[in-house]
Amino acid sequence: MACGTPVVTTDCRGVKDFVIDGKNALLVPPKQPIKIAESIIKLYNEPKLIEKLKQCGLETSKNLHGKGC
Repeated sequence: MACGTPVVTTDCRGVKDFVIDGKNALLVPPKQPIKIAESIIKLYNEPKLIEKLKQCGLETSKNLHGKGC
């Protein structure tokens, strides 16, 4: 996220402290590799979503309180 890379992550301990699904990352259920693959394909097909996640992810990584975008 801090490198300007769109993030696909699982819903696990601590992640919800800074991830807003669809805003600064894509959040999928744990142990669901098909959902992870679908999210990666979604990014491939939606360049605007990539840009949104990159920008909001950078903003979130700069904000000490998280959820900065």
